[in-house]
Amino acid sequence: LKVISRTSVEKYRDTGKSLPEIARELSVATIVEGAVQRVGNQVRINAQLINAHTDEHLWADTFDREYTLDNLLAIQSEVTASIADALEAELTDREKGHINRPPTSSLEAYDLYLRGRQLMATRRTGELQQALASFERAVEIDPGFAKAWVEIAVCNQLLVRKEVISRAKSLENRKHALDKALALDDQLGEAYAALAWTLPDREEREAALRKAIELSPNYSVAYMWLAQNIGDQPPYEEMLSLYYKAAELDPLLSIVQVNIAQTLAYTGRVKEGLERFRRVLQYDPENFPALVSIGLVLAWNGQLAEGTMNLRKAEQLDPTSGFLMWHLAE
Repeated sequence: LKVISRTSVEKYRDTGKSLPEIARELSVATIVEGAVQRVGNQVRINAQLINAHTDEHLWADTFDREYTLDNLLAIQSEVTASIADALEAELTDREKGHINRPPTSSLEAYDLYLRGRQLMATRRTGELQQALASFERAVEIDPGFAKAWVEIAVCNQLLVRKEVISRAKSLENRKHALDKALALDDQLGEAYAALAWTLPDREEREAALRKAIELSPNYSVAYMWLAQNIGDQPPYEEMLSLYYKAAELDPLLSIVQVNIAQTLAYTGRVKEGLERFRRVLQYDPENFPALVSIGLVLAWNGQLAEGTMNLRKAEQLDPTSGFLMWHLAE
């Protein structure tokens, strides 16, 4: 099953678009929709699986439970298994085990993890620091929360680029967090993807990223990082194909689209790259990497005024970015 990531689906939360429109934009055949109502310590979850082309209900159910972490995670597992059954998909024993394994024993830690993921998606310095604090608090509450340890590593990796942490300290933090994550769950694809960026050898990084994809084939970021590991060396087709695979799994994840646009622009397809940057900024106008990248591409192609304007917009969003200051000075 190709499953679209939450970061793309989240953008339809308050949409007025029809299911067929959404399905076309995400290139999917079926859509899960539902609602959650909470009153006191009771929660009701309505969920349904719909054929987006015929509007036919393939599966639906209502869950009334006491509001506890065990109940919420049990419902998630039940919904997942029911959808797989409705689509006549066969789950392996490893996949069944993954579905039924609770990620954490704490509702508070789970909430902090979800908040951190949302903040991290912005790629802005302040939000990345807040995200890191959320993940660190999550593992304080539940040291056995493997996925939160992975995100601590990813945050440290991203903050190096913001020049708020040294490479040596970041590497030390990442190795510590990933040792914790893999000791807890050595089948966690996201952990191997993050591990790749602690390895000095390109072939070792590639092996770790391919293992991440084998374990978590719907993890779009692993495809993006594998493309980046290949580097800006001709031929560019393999790198672009990996970026396009990431975009297929997470079509509205801005950072993937920015990487595609950058690659197109830097390989001579400037017009295509600029068009893709502008599409990103239509649905995500405050996306820091998109504003910086389009600013640089415009400037390097002689459009200095428009390029500087976009860099100034980025500066308003992230005024502490040393990386951005350097390019503005340039």
